[in-house]
Amino acid sequence: MAKLKVMSVFLGRDKGQVPAVLACARDYGVHVLCVQEVMLSELALFEKEHKFVRLVPMTRFVDGRTMGLVTCTNLPVTEERVRYYVGDATTLPLFDESSAERVNKTKRRPLFTVSVVLDGRQYWVGNTHFLYSKKGEPTDEHRSALCAARSGRERRQH
Repeated sequence: MAKLKVMSVFLGRDKGQVPAVLACARDYGVHVLCVQEVMLSELALFEKEHKFVRLVPMTRFVDGRTMGLVTCTNLPVTEERVRYYVGDATTLPLFDESSAERVNKTKRRPLFTVSVVLDGRQYWVGNTHFLYSKKGEPTDEHRSALCAARSGRERRQH
């Protein structure tokens, strides 16, 4: 039985890294690719190589561009779920990077999960973009968001 290979990548905006990320995933035989900070304009690159490609929006920019999470695979997908633990799906604010607090208030934080099937077994894979902190250390805001995401998962299981 094959082992599920998942790759998660943080791109950052507009750095032209998508072709290299796709090549790396291909070289390593990755089954599910989870990417953060993908521009809507880059989606076609993922669609050339994968049957299933979903962008979940996180923020928009003054020039009209949209950025979000992308999850893609060539495995069968039996279910997909989007849950926002910061913000919601109906309001996509303008991105403001003047401070860590403003970054976190102007990016929606989705948790996107898909159920994939490999060799007859079902696997759940999640993709998210964590809250920003200037020093890369967890804050009370991080802990609160994690607890909110965990509470949502526990409610679904009961």
